[in-house]
Amino acid sequence: MTRDERLAIFKRDLDALMRADDGFVIFNLAHDEDSYVQFSRPSTGDALFCEVSNRSEGWNAHSLDFAQVNELRALGYEIPSPHHQANPHKTFSSDIGILAEEVEQIFRQVFNATEFYEVVSSGVESGVR
Repeated sequence: MTRDERLAIFKRDLDALMRADDGFVIFNLAHDEDSYVQFSRPSTGDALFCEVSNRSEGWNAHSLDFAQVNELRALGYEIPSPHHQANPHKTFSSDIGILAEEVEQIFRQVFNATEFYEVVSSGVESGVR
């Protein structure tokens, strides 16, 4: 899958989420459910809640290394102390195109995906207008 194909998917689904009364969307590497970026929006007008998998493999641990954590910090993500299911997160209320580029950057630079990685999208579950 090319970068442009992935960006089109990210933009399409993020746009659908922005038009939803509530919902979520999850992007993950194909064949790797532990490498994902997810977004939720409780209601129209709310900012998106963005969450990046810490690739947790157990209690009080995560598998993101120092460089990966610093990359997420540079993108404005809050990095919680390592404990079960505590993922880096932030809120976002700007341009969807910018967010799509950020998702691409997370997969390439944080999850170290190859140039032609495959992405799977799911969600935008309820309330699409």
